[in-house]
Amino acid sequence: MISFGFGLDKIMAAIDRATAGNDVQVERGVQLVAAAFMFTGVLSMAGATVQYLRELRRLQHNDYVYRNKPQVGVA
Repeated sequence: MISFGFGLDKIMAAIDRATAGNDVQVERGVQLVAAAFMFTGVLSMAGATVQYLRELRRLQHNDYVYRNKPQVGVA
């Protein structure tokens, strides 16, 4: 998601150059969507890191039992 967010602006700029359009509102919208993709990617990566560190702490105990929980990083 992060790389797609970075690339979305360039893709839309190439389409804009091909159609010779110059709409500021569309450009702002694309930048907003790209920023949302990047934010969502960073947020899910941070959540997955926290979950991973918690699981590592649980693994250090001798009485570790695997519990199937919904994964944060799936988002």
